[in-house]
Amino acid sequence: MDAAEQERKISQHGNDIAAIYDILTDHSRILDEHTRILDEHTRILDEHTRTLDEHSVKLDTLDTKVDTLDTKVDTLDRKLDLVLERLP
Repeated sequence: MDAAEQERKISQHGNDIAAIYDILTDHSRILDEHTRILDEHTRILDEHTRTLDEHSVKLDTLDTKVDTLDTKVDTLDRKLDLVLERLP
């Protein structure tokens, strides 16, 4: 292998190394962008989780109120049945 051939190979290796660094830089930029997007999705998911938790508390409160109303209606129903039994 003569000097010109060695110089060409060294130059080609230098170009290959520079291309690899360019690819790694692009990958790093893309990874940073994906990390930013994932962080945003995480923030939004946390916000939705808080909203769902708030709705769950409200629904539990409503469920308790409905149960109370159901008990009152049952009581009224029994009283009405007693009144109807006394009617001719």
